Amino acid sequence: MSKDKREMERIGSCNLSHFSSNDDTTSQQGMGRTLNLSQGGILLETSYPIELKKIISLAIGIEDDLIEITGEVIHTIKEANGKFKSGIKFIKIEPASSQILNIFIKFIKDA
Repeated sequence: MSKDKREMERIGSCNLSHFSSNDDTTSQQGMGRTLNLSQGGILLETSYPIELKKIISLAIGIEDDLIEITGEVIHTIKEANGKFKSGIKFIKIEPASSQILNIFIKFIKDA
């Protein structure tokens, strides 16, 4: 039985991303890159950890488009190379961004 808890299949994809969070206690922003993505979330690689349960705003470059998504950090691990990988579950995505993401995922799967 598979241990993968994802509802949607992830595809490998390297895209430049900007993230930011701003709540009552902390503010954080930076750049990263997606390692994989689906309609429901991404794995984001960064130079420093992102706090668990943090709600972040993401801007992800996909081809010539920029999609904006709100997500929650559900796990972060430190890799041997010193980078951090954070699993981010999407909690809000505008219809136009969702459409771009769906087209991109279909294109990658069909390639």
